Amino acid sequence: MAFSNAANFQIDRSTFNDVQGNINCRIRNNHSRTYNHTVQGDQHINIHGERDMRGCVHSAMENYINTDAFHDSGARRDPSRCYPDTREEALETISHWVWHPSSYCLWLHGPAGTGKSAIAQTFAEKCHQDRTLGATYFFTRGLTSGPPRGPPPIFSTLAYQLMSVFPNLDEHLWAVIHADRTIFKRSLSAQLDRLIVQPFLRLVNKSTSVVVIIDGLDECDGDSIQGEIVRLILNLEQCSLPLLFLISGRLGPEIRRASKSSPRSSLLHLTLCGVLPCISSMEYVGVPHTSG
Repeated sequence: MAFSNAANFQIDRSTFNDVQGNINCRIRNNHSRTYNHTVQGDQHINIHGERDMRGCVHSAMENYINTDAFHDSGARRDPSRCYPDTREEALETISHWVWHPSSYCLWLHGPAGTGKSAIAQTFAEKCHQDRTLGATYFFTRGLTSGPPRGPPPIFSTLAYQLMSVFPNLDEHLWAVIHADRTIFKRSLSAQLDRLIVQPFLRLVNKSTSVVVIIDGLDECDGDSIQGEIVRLILNLEQCSLPLLFLISGRLGPEIRRASKSSPRSSLLHLTLCGVLPCISSMEYVGVPHTSG
């Protein structure tokens, strides 16, 4: 067997054919699905027995995600949480929305220091325990894991985590990555469509909805990027994905403008302090601010 221009292989019980410097891999997994993969001369792949699809996708994505944004990231040492017996009304309101959603997106907002991130962190941990958590992205200034340039790797990071929740999502992500290795350098719109929307639309069993939590969006560098992320997420309503988005952050100018253009049923509001001016085309839920 000749491996022209190929190196760093660990192979076990798989069939390989040498084709002019590349390697065609025909691999059958536990579900009796067959995958054809070409390894270029400057790539490497490790295969142990049947197809480790998720491992291949993880390896391909690991340099294009922000692990510091996970709710349980070690880089976020001692993140803010709600003290016991505080923020109960807000947490109960969010829980009710998850189990009886009238919209797929809930915006948690309020002035600085009102506990938005503490609620987001506490609710993320609760959802993790309840097995209703899909993915998280916590924007934190000073943490720069992920690609050094361009927009934040928010959608690749969310897709990476969602693989652990939805069986077979890795297969569809691998097809996207294998078809275009530059997908992680594409626009935010292209990444959302090809890393999340299209793979989910191809899933046969989407099971029940899970929660995706994005905290501190106003901490994201660049007002225009903040607005773009909001617009993209609010336009997902027509896709009918099994995802509920809880977004936390202050309503800056770009975010307000993006929110105004959303469909009426896309967004619910939950405020932590006082009553902010109601923005058109949004339902509004007010929760009094409590200490903690």
